[in-house]
Amino acid sequence: MSRDWLQGLISSDGSDAAKAVERLSSGKPGYLITLIDQLLPMLAMESNLRFGSFHAIKMALYVRDVGRRGLFTRASEQAVAELLIREARHRLFAPFEAGPLPGHSAAPKNTWADFHGCLRDGNVHNGYYYASHALAEDPQRLAQQLAQIGARYLADSLGHSLSCFLPAMAWILRPMQPAAYNVLLSYLMYLGRWRPEPPAADETVSDQVDVKTWLPRAAAGDGIVNLHHMITLHSFWLWQREFGPRFGVPFFRYQRWVEDKKPDPAVERYVDNLRSVPSAGTYEEFRQQFMNDREEGACEAVFSLLEADTSTAYDWLFRVYASLYNEETWNPHFYTSLYAALELYTKAEGATAAARRLAVYQAVRYIRQELELG
Repeated sequence: MSRDWLQGLISSDGSDAAKAVERLSSGKPGYLITLIDQLLPMLAMESNLRFGSFHAIKMALYVRDVGRRGLFTRASEQAVAELLIREARHRLFAPFEAGPLPGHSAAPKNTWADFHGCLRDGNVHNGYYYASHALAEDPQRLAQQLAQIGARYLADSLGHSLSCFLPAMAWILRPMQPAAYNVLLSYLMYLGRWRPEPPAADETVSDQVDVKTWLPRAAAGDGIVNLHHMITLHSFWLWQREFGPRFGVPFFRYQRWVEDKKPDPAVERYVDNLRSVPSAGTYEEFRQQFMNDREEGACEAVFSLLEADTSTAYDWLFRVYASLYNEETWNPHFYTSLYAALELYTKAEGATAAARRLAVYQAVRYIRQELELG
């Protein structure tokens, strides 16, 4: 697909979104990945931040990861692709396209020190000059240092200073994907509001992300604030997993942020007592179960499917969420919390089975409460 065609679609009245997805899906396999890759430079420049921080790019990257792993059927790919196109139409994006600075082949003598000095002074323009050289020199180091800075401001941003950009650091900036420079400029503009100091020594110490202790706390409670405790815990877990032993993860930042939060024994008992029911045999049967007026019925269906077939659970949950899309009521936290919960449920070694179930319950309960499904 051409960039001009995609931009024209985003700028249209949206009536042809379904036809566009049908056209895309009739081509070669992997069209969802191609669509997202074309959208990423634009999504990095989200400007009407309805929820105060960046969500479009994180949501798209999480969907891309599920698609990359081959977990979407054709029907789910079509549903998710249409959602992404319609959601992109509903947001505003600054028409910027960043890139390497031309005519500067020789790197500055003090690239890293000067970069951090500019960021500390709030001089994002000059900071971008040094950061673009840092990106060419060592993208993994730059991604790590930006994440370390973002992790300082969890309380100020409800975790968004890290969680909104961490997947972009791991999957776009570090491997130098085509959207890397847009991501870099956007994150610099975001972090510049705090005039941050360079990463300190204690931020390079490797803290083990303790999901066993903190997931029961993170997944406790209703509402958007409590949901972000779980989403941000997943971000730290992803950070440790993606960046490996070369760099430290300052998990103490997260612990300080939610140190007063306690697990909720009542919710733990509720989730533990959900019945084991036969898993749905078809997507339509699962959707009916998910739309159950009774929260217990919906959650029992979700956990039964997860226990029977995790891959199908990813596929059907993302599709049923897409079926609920409405431009006025859609909240990107629906997808970001679902992805975070499913990843913690399936991969967070060390966390108890009960704690992993709590994360999924919190995400499912959130969308049901927000859309008043029961």
